[in-house]
Amino acid sequence: MLHAAAAARTQPAINRPAFQPNTAPAGYVEFASSVSALRSSRGRGRVAIVIFWLSTIAFGLAALAAWSRRAKVHDFLDGQATLDDVDKADGLVVAASITQGITLVLGGVAVAIWARRVAKNAVARRAFNVSVGRATFGWFVPVGNWWMGFSSVRAAVTQLGGSGQSVGAWQGAFLFANLATWLASLGTRSLDVAQSTSDINNTLNRLLVTSLIAFVLLFLTALLAMRAMRDVNRVVCDPPPGYDSQAGRVAS
Repeated sequence: MLHAAAAARTQPAINRPAFQPNTAPAGYVEFASSVSALRSSRGRGRVAIVIFWLSTIAFGLAALAAWSRRAKVHDFLDGQATLDDVDKADGLVVAASITQGITLVLGGVAVAIWARRVAKNAVARRAFNVSVGRATFGWFVPVGNWWMGFSSVRAAVTQLGGSGQSVGAWQGAFLFANLATWLASLGTRSLDVAQSTSDINNTLNRLLVTSLIAFVLLFLTALLAMRAMRDVNRVVCDPPPGYDSQAGRVAS
């Protein structure tokens, strides 16, 4: 017993490194096989971001078109413009609205493709409660797109030890932009039912304010989306520190 106690006192202490999220222990073969199956999501994320900014530009052009139409209608009421001028201004508003719709649809498709890759990578790395289907199609469910896609991406991050704060900020900005734009448009009457010059001015002013609000909030949402996608790609889709991608294993 004395010999055993002496041996215990002379045995060197083992220093174990603190746990680091997204880091595999050396020689962990199962983790290495999971990481070797990862496919980068950065390219898909870049495409989505580009479309987000194109959509933001489209909303800015829509606000500019709304301002131009407002000015032309005022000039027409003052006798300084013709109906053709007003029709041309209306045409710009319609073109901007169509462009908005196209970029929004393309943005939804792009983010769904990116989120699908993220979810599949998370599942490959043994993350739980991550649904590839929700991550892919949740963006197209009416009302459900306010949380289904976001929650799937957030789960992919948190299940692998990352923080979902940036995804939450992106989701919050997206929700606020939708709600604020909807509230700003409430009570806006069509120009076709305007019965006085005052009605026309009020409608044009409301449409312009709604367009400006949508543009500013979408700009903020695009910024937060860039940050969130960067964080998600780093946590979920990049090999963890210490992983030797050439050898296909975690470096010892």
